[in-house]
Amino acid sequence: MAKYTIKKEKDSNKGKSSKRLKEQKILNDNELEVKNFFIILIIVLVIVLALYFVSKAIVDKRSKTKTNTNTTATTVDYSLVSVGTLLNRPYDEYYVMVYDSEDTNAIYYANLFTKYNSKENALKIYFCDLNNSFNKDYISEEETGNPNARTTEDFAFGKITLLKVRYGRVVTYLEDIDLISEELS
Repeated sequence: MAKYTIKKEKDSNKGKSSKRLKEQKILNDNELEVKNFFIILIIVLVIVLALYFVSKAIVDKRSKTKTNTNTTATTVDYSLVSVGTLLNRPYDEYYVMVYDSEDTNAIYYANLFTKYNSKENALKIYFCDLNNSFNKDYISEEETGNPNARTTEDFAFGKITLLKVRYGRVVTYLEDIDLISEELS
């Protein structure tokens, strides 16, 4: 009977060593997976950094060699106003011509104002284009506007209107081209 027990002990030792081998193999596999993960992570980071620096170099090279040839001097035309700013210009007395730039007579109006501006004591003339999106709400449904308007909320304009403003108030309101021509001559 003693032989049998010894054999059993040998078998039990064999089982323990195989368990240990399996546990070591699992640990080795886990360690191997972690190592592989970090290796892949480092490779990906190196590739991303390389792409970043290559693209940065290309962009820098292009920006250095490319010159901006489309630059133009920007000028601001201070003679253009919107309806909302008609009454608050920096002069005590001035004219405001309100018209639609798409009107067929717009060239005639421009010529009329050019002649007036060439006068020695001409008042400042501001232009307000009803075709501008800021001014579309002030176009009158009828042919004529609101000659009694004294504030910007009351304004309504026909095809052409000449306003004479003195100290922020409308003192003359003309919609007839002949009257406008007479006023400016």
